[in-house]
Amino acid sequence: MIDVVGLDAYLLGVAPGEMPKEWPAAALQAQAVAARSYALASIVKNRSYDVYSDTRSQVYYGVAAESPSTTAAVKATRGQILTYGGKVVTAFYYSSSGGRTAASADVFGVELPYLLAGDDPWDTLSPYHRWAPRSFTTASLAQAFGLSAPVVDVVVAPTASGRPASITLVKKTGARVLLKA
Repeated sequence: MIDVVGLDAYLLGVAPGEMPKEWPAAALQAQAVAARSYALASIVKNRSYDVYSDTRSQVYYGVAAESPSTTAAVKATRGQILTYGGKVVTAFYYSSSGGRTAASADVFGVELPYLLAGDDPWDTLSPYHRWAPRSFTTASLAQAFGLSAPVVDVVVAPTASGRPASITLVKKTGARVLLKA
């Protein structure tokens, strides 16, 4: 089934699912601009529709999810998009950076000059800013990754952004298992 709606009508069903509707109007407006830009930059080719309704594009919750605050944000930013070099940017967004954003090259393997790594001091407000540490025994770590022998070492290779590019698990047998982030 294909739901035929205009871009801003689509955003009315996207914005409430991407950010808490109770957040400040300026934050909701920034989200609306990012979501509009992302939709335009990510149009699906060779299909009878422009975007997916799930995480392959942006999750579209439809009319039932609309709220006055996010509707106001979409309306207040009507026609506003993000551009770089005269083209609409793929405005990737996420709920928490952990305090530092990652460069596009480290995440997607493509260097986009408008998606650079940088400190994000505002992320401390996110409930997901810091994850609690988890302890694993050598056997439970092996089990978590479906390995037959206990893991005796973990080697992390960082990206230029400081995030893991890969993790190598060293098993008790000496065998190494490379996991790309």
